[in-house]
Amino acid sequence: MPGQLRDAASRTLYVHVRAPGDLPPVEDLMRDLEGRVPDGIPIVVDTALGRGRRIDAGTVGG
Repeated sequence: MPGQLRDAASRTLYVHVRAPGDLPPVEDLMRDLEGRVPDGIPIVVDTALGRGRRIDAGTVGG
């Protein structure tokens, strides 16, 4: 993931998103992460533009 910051001490994966429009459903992201991120890792989506909202997307594999 070029250009992204990673915190090796964190047990939560934060996905920072800058999108001009609406984001796809978080269920799509969770499906895409299956098999790429270890099970049990909580995922948080942080939108940076406009609304600046935080979405607790769920836990991979759960």
